[in-house]
Amino acid sequence: MKPERKARNGIVTAVVVCNGELSDADCAALQRLREKIVIAADGGARHLAALDLTPDVIVGDMDSLNPKIWKRFADVQVIRYPCRKDKTDTELAVEIARERGAGRVLLFGAFGGRPDHVLGHISLLSRFSRVLEIRESGMRIRAVMGDTLANIDLPPGGLVSLVPFPEARGVTSGGLEFCLKHEVLSPGTRGISNRVSGSDAWVRVEEGGLLLCSRENGPTDDRAEDAV
Repeated sequence: MKPERKARNGIVTAVVVCNGELSDADCAALQRLREKIVIAADGGARHLAALDLTPDVIVGDMDSLNPKIWKRFADVQVIRYPCRKDKTDTELAVEIARERGAGRVLLFGAFGGRPDHVLGHISLLSRFSRVLEIRESGMRIRAVMGDTLANIDLPPGGLVSLVPFPEARGVTSGGLEFCLKHEVLSPGTRGISNRVSGSDAWVRVEEGGLLLCSRENGPTDDRAEDAV
């Protein structure tokens, strides 16, 4: 691991790169994360090699790394697991990030690969709801579970979607064009494509859970300070 890490608001951030696909916005965000703990989940190391970034550690059963990547990262620490295991390489990588002191974990390359892996990555949001978020094409995806209030750090006009996960009860929101007040979000698309209307946007869930998806104006905008 690199000797020093910069913490945001006292919280150490780790980046886990999976073996899915990266958009241009994802690649640009990763280029700004050189001072974070960087962990490759097996084949995710190929993305880091392409961006000329070196991970602190590569985690997994190593069934997705080609010889060129092995040679490129010959001096990088490898934590190897057997192919027959109860957790995916990504889940193991998130656990290692937590063990190394990360209070915030950003997951890149979580989409675009095997559908079952994609669903598994989304499922991890509920297990690590207070620390984990997926980054996809400039969008932040995090879980709001149980009795929790989440701030939405976006300027007016920012895109916000609330997706029940699987159902959210007692949902109240503020600072959005269409606000909710102690309502139920059941499976469906009711909460998709809302917008921030003020400077203080937030959502609260009393029971159950939802996925909070947020992005600034534009299809792939992602503020530099929000990416780190």
